Parts: sequence; C-alpha cells; structure tokens
Amino acid sequence: SGNGQVLVGSYGGIFASRWSQTGGLQNLADAIGYYRFQGAVASNNDGSIVVGSGRREIARGFVVSQSLRWNADGTYSEIGSYNTLGSNEARAISRDGSTIVGTAFGTTAAYKWTQAGNIQILPYLLGSNQGNSSEAAALSGNGQFIVGLSNDRSVIWHGNTVTELRTPTRDGRFTAAEAVSDDGNVIAGAVFDDVTSTFVAGVWTPETQFIPLTDYLASFGVQVPAGVRLTNVTGISADGRTFVGNTAVVGSDFVVTIPAPASLPVLVGSVFLASRRRRV
Repeated sequence: SGNGQVLVGSYGGIFASRWSQTGGLQNLADAIGYYRFQGAVASNNDGSIVVGSGRREIARGFVVSQSLRWNADGTYSEIGSYNTLGSNEARAISRDGSTIVGTAFGTTAAYKWTQAGNIQILPYLLGSNQGNSSEAAALSGNGQFIVGLSNDRSVIWHGNTVTELRTPTRDGRFTAAEAVSDDGNVIAGAVFDDVTSTFVAGVWTPETQFIPLTDYLASFGVQVPAGVRLTNVTGISADGRTFVGNTAVVGSDFVVTIPAPASLPVLVGSVFLASRRRRV
C-alpha cells in the first residue's frame, strides 16, 4: 500500500493474499465467489482495496481470467466482465481507489475503470504497422497517467491521448515503462543501452527521453556504486525523485532518492541496496 502498512500478493501461486501488522496474513480467496482470487497485484493507499485477477473454469479445461476488486469488509466486485472484455486482468489502482487499469485480453486492449463503473478502452498507438494491441502496466497515484505498451511500443496515456516513449536514437520498442510520477513527467522502467547492448534500468522525461537511470542520476550528482548494474525500475514516488527496482545480482534490489534542489549542496544522494530473503 502507499502508506507501507499493507502488503498484497499471491501465496504459493494458489490464492491472493493480504498482510498487515494488525491482521496478519489473510487469504482473500476465501471471500470470493466462483472466481478464485489467485493474484493480488496492487492496493490503494491504505490497503483497504485490493485489485488483481481471479480464475474460473467455464468449460472443462477452459479457464478464464477476470479483474477483481476486493474491499476490507470482505466484499468484492468484478471490473468489467468476461462477456464484454474476454479474459482480463487488473494491473494497478490509484491511491484513493477510484481508478483501476488493466488489460482485456479478449480485445487485446488496455482499459481504464472509474468509480462510476465506466470502462474505457484506451486508444492504440497508430502508425506502427503492428496491428492493434495494448497492455496497461502502471498508473500514477492520482489516477491521471497510465503507462504500458501499445503495438509493441512503450507509451503513456493521458485522457484520450497516447504518446510513444522513445530513446534519443531508438523507438519505443527499445523501452519498457513500469512506473509513472503524479505529473506524468517522470516515467521509469527499462531501456536498451547502446553501450552494453542490453536492457538496463531506465527513466524518461520530456527533456531527456528514455535514458539509462545511471546517466539520469549522475546528472544530479548521484553515483551508483562501482560494479552494481541496475536492471529495471519497478516503482517510483509521486514526485518522481525516488526509484526502486532490481539489480543484476539475484535477490538484490535498490532504492535511490534524488535530493531536493535545496539540499544538493550538502547532500549528493545515495543508492541503497537490499537483499531479498529466499522464499520457501
């Protein structure tokens, strides 16, 4: 959750789970009807609303996926429906829980759901000669900006506008958008690095386009420790100054914050590395 008090995920790949310090581990699948809630992916700011997807066998051997919204009182609701969207999965939720985004696989389209119950199929990026397909990956905390893929290119959606996220020399096929700030001006994920010929953690701004995160940090005086390779960014703060993600070392993650301008003369920032415990 945004306040750091609730964790959501999947327990053993069998059922969706929610953990809080007061309530412990909670099996969300127990509260769901004929859809088995198997994958929780995000929650609102206080963790009282959880989104993800459930599975249902509608015919022998034919399983469909349905976006689900779970509430702290144990009730849940479907986001859209299989009849209109085909198999679909929710991917992200705004801080206040009023906006949810995901992907409708039946129509191969990214969607946006609002509190009023409206479903909007997001526009495709045109001119890529790839047919029409899109996936939503992340949503800004205020619910205004969505990032993901459209026709195999990284994009950002704002209202009815879709914009390709390019590098200074390549198109959106060489970038991956996984997180976005509240103002939509800082987007993070991964980018193809021409120097190493591999994908590394990346960041996009209107001024820089998509560039390696290490280069972006260096422009603010923040240096990544020697020998550490940042592979991708998985989250970003509302103000676009703090990034979290993975490194090339298995089980090792990073957190880095760019200091506010007023503090730059006395603080150059640092990259914090943390090791994940092995799951059992």
